[in-house]
Amino acid sequence: MVRYAGGPCQCSGFGCNDLPDSFDVSSAILVFKEPAAPFLANARTEDSAGHGILRGWDGADVDLAASTTFARIAECAQTAPKDAGGRCPSAPPACPRSP
Repeated sequence: MVRYAGGPCQCSGFGCNDLPDSFDVSSAILVFKEPAAPFLANARTEDSAGHGILRGWDGADVDLAASTTFARIAECAQTAPKDAGGRCPSAPPACPRSP
């Protein structure tokens, strides 16, 4: 379980779901390298001041939240990674929220 994480990380430009009015991507869990496969299983993340999981790599859209439970996450449950060319989609990516 991860609780009360996600404070300011001074990291920007990773992933595609910046926090409103900034380039900040503060998150409870930060992943900067594309994993070969999802590696979180039956995890729980609660009370994040930012996102739940930052997917901060350039490449495939590996879902790290499939079996993760989120509660009281201020922003996205998980951010969207950039494509292999380092670009975010022209339309804002979906930002699934937690209850």
